[in-house]
Amino acid sequence: MDRIWQHMEALEADGTAYVLATVIRTLAPTSAQLGARALVTGDGHVIGYVGGDCTKRVLTDAARDTLRIGHAQILRIAPDVKPDAPH
Repeated sequence: MDRIWQHMEALEADGTAYVLATVIRTLAPTSAQLGARALVTGDGHVIGYVGGDCTKRVLTDAARDTLRIGHAQILRIAPDVKPDAPH
């Protein structure tokens, strides 16, 4: 059984709310892999990997928001673009 699913079962057995994050698209440069998954609990604990440290803060904030509103979201994480940089 996949490690993520084992953790999901344990969280559910404990009654711990969580969000399942799945990478659905990537653009270079990124450390994230298409299809990668992570579980994020309301206290910000992350199990799995969907991107580097710069992603973690955004992901945990979005997970808390998702738990609060009670429905799925699509989260776009992109690097900061300088105002004078070409898009």
